[in-house]
This record gives sequence, structure tokens and C-alpha cells, in this order.
Amino acid sequence: MTQTRDDSLTWLTPETYDRLKAELDHLSGPGRTEIARKIEAARDEGDLSENGGYHAAKDEQGQIEARIITLQHILENARVGSPPRTDGVVGPGMTVTVRFVQDDDETATYSLPNGRTSTVEILQAVPHAR
Repeated sequence: MTQTRDDSLTWLTPETYDRLKAELDHLSGPGRTEIARKIEAARDEGDLSENGGYHAAKDEQGQIEARIITLQHILENARVGSPPRTDGVVGPGMTVTVRFVQDDDETATYSLPNGRTSTVEILQAVPHAR
């Protein structure tokens, strides 16, 4: 058995999707307009090399643009709703009980956050209870 996680798909509840979409709409509309005003006002203060307000506004602009890109990526690769849940099958929204093992008998392999892989025996897979 191989890795069961699809890294390109993110499951979002309708509420979470709406919240992220609203944040994206704000940042890419009024958020960009407001930061442009801050930059312009700071630029009007004079020498940019020693203008802390200007540099802070430019940093904020960079953070806003990075967040916009992140939100676009999440929303473009998201599926809204509840992931399919079948007892005994590992997938999104499942609570999985595993035992770390050293052999490959009836096991699954998955990627750890540090990039390494680990082999586990799946003891139980049930829908996550809220």
C-alpha cells in the first residue's frame, strides 16, 4: 500500500471557503487600495532612504501580496464540502489509529513533515467526530 494523501487537494467547509474568499476579495480590492494610499502618503514625506513609514508600508504591501497568492492557491485547489468517509479507509476527515512498524507486512507508507517516509500499520480509520 502506498501513500493515501493527495497533497494537491484541500477539503474546506463551505464556511471556511466563504471566509477565505471574503479575505481574498478584501485584500485584492480595498486592501490593495489602502496600502497604495499609505505608500503614496509616506512617499510624499520626502527622502525615502530614511522614511520608516514608507518602508513599513512597502513591507505590509509585500505581506498582502503574499497572502493574496496563498489564498488564491488554496481556493483554486480546494474542494468544498465534506470529504468521503468510509470506515476502514484512510482519507481526509478520518481519525486514524496507527502503530509504527519495521516491516512491510500489511502496512501503509506516508510522508513526514521533515520529508522522510515512515511505515505504519493501520489499526483503525473512522470518521472524525466533531
